[in-house]
Amino acid sequence: MQKKITRNRPEKYRKHNPILKGILICEHCGKNVTWQLQKGRMYGSCQRKLPECKAQSFIREDAVLELVQGKLGDLICPSPEVISWLTTLLRQDFELSVDNLEEAQKALDERIERIKRMDEVLYDDKLAGVISEERFRTKHESFTSEINDLLRQKGGISQTYKQKYMAGIAAIELSQDAKRLFTDENTSNDDKRIILTKLFAGISLKNNSVSVTYTKLTQAIARNSGLSKEILGYAK
Repeated sequence: MQKKITRNRPEKYRKHNPILKGILICEHCGKNVTWQLQKGRMYGSCQRKLPECKAQSFIREDAVLELVQGKLGDLICPSPEVISWLTTLLRQDFELSVDNLEEAQKALDERIERIKRMDEVLYDDKLAGVISEERFRTKHESFTSEINDLLRQKGGISQTYKQKYMAGIAAIELSQDAKRLFTDENTSNDDKRIILTKLFAGISLKNNSVSVTYTKLTQAIARNSGLSKEILGYAK
């Protein structure tokens, strides 16, 4: 998993590349929290243009990182069976999507065939003198364009489902190693941000309080990991 995240590149200008750059959002103004180094610590704030923003104190980066690491720790499941179950569930969802895909592909094929038949009738009308050459050309070009659009849709649907499935499997695997990677000094800040964007739907600041929101998938992982820890008697 380490190879998937780190790229073995030097982290230049560390003080200008905070871990939470572009990650933490102020809920009052919707702007990114920016960071600056003061007395050896990183402090962040938004642009502080609204009264609600000005009422907020500067927030310490290490406090946010402690919260983030706790959330990453909540994803770690002591039972491999639960992770296997989640993977199986995702695979079943993918197989269901494939079934829906086949129905979508069939509907597109039927639509394409209907347009082709309409185009053939249009050609017969032209030969019979029912419509003009100009009218035929305009409609024929329209039919051809629509067929090409449908063919492009047909080619893209399967790829979308596959990408969604692979991203889900990768997120499950990453969730179990994310805390170790995130706290590893050898993991660059850029890659730490990738971890956060893959596993969290958002991190926000409001009234001096930071909220971390899981994605739909990682929320399920955290919930089932928590249940596993309770069943196995793990201390919180």
